[in-house]
Amino acid sequence: MAKIDEPEVMHVGPITVDLGRREASARGRVLNVKPRELDCLAALARNTGRVLSRQQLIELAWRDADLDGINSERTVDVHVRRLRLHLGEDAHLLRTVARAGYRLDPG
Repeated sequence: MAKIDEPEVMHVGPITVDLGRREASARGRVLNVKPRELDCLAALARNTGRVLSRQQLIELAWRDADLDGINSERTVDVHVRRLRLHLGEDAHLLRTVARAGYRLDPG
């Protein structure tokens, strides 16, 4: 019988990303994020404190998609804006770094 790998769970300050359950939470409150928003948040959580460019986020969060179908890096901006709305009081942890990209800080 094959062993199922343990689900990948990442904690960044009050934010938890559980890829096994395909959900994210903040301060214990489950966030109603869409799949691609979860993938963006997971990419940022895997790289906590590190700036990821829009292009890097596309490569990490859209890796299963036809990248030719994404005609603008601004797609990332839309997903980040939605993530901030979901995060509410913790939105400040998802930082914009001018002319560089986005960074998720632990607090």
